[in-house]
Amino acid sequence: MSKIPEGTQFIEAGCGEKGFRKYEKGCWWFFEGFWRHVDWKMGDLRPLTEHPFYIDPATTWTGEGLPPVGTVCAFCRFPSMPEPEWQKVEIVANWSEGLKSPVAIFMSTSFAPQADQAIAECFRPIRTAEQVAADARNAQIMGLADELAGYQDRETGDKHKKLAEYLHDNGYRKEVQP
Repeated sequence: MSKIPEGTQFIEAGCGEKGFRKYEKGCWWFFEGFWRHVDWKMGDLRPLTEHPFYIDPATTWTGEGLPPVGTVCAFCRFPSMPEPEWQKVEIVANWSEGLKSPVAIFMSTSFAPQADQAIAECFRPIRTAEQVAADARNAQIMGLADELAGYQDRETGDKHKKLAEYLHDNGYRKEVQP
């Protein structure tokens, strides 16, 4: 089954991709590209949540523990490396039976589809554009603060960071001449 329309409450047995039903406002509704009222008796109805193609919508994952099944998130085999390379993956299962640490089984969505598994520490929520921009800004500020401090005076690093933030935010940056 390709897609279950929003609002579906029941699926009629034997109707393939056309058996979507709902009961609303005291009437039965049938889906034919749009919801329309019907007055005939429904066949063998199965609640949507009991249908084999139904996938429970993924809950919002905060980054704590294993990502729930259906979550699209970022994965890195060695996240503690200085510059980890994250890739986009989709979680297809979680497994803990007989393991010391539970693992999430995932499919890569960045490269050729391939199943793999990893522990919770290898996953994080996908970064928003604002988070990526904030990280880039912070890296530039810390680089400028290190230049101002001359790499020696870590005691006054906070003062240099505040000055670097001011200089960065006001566009003061040395232009490299060819």
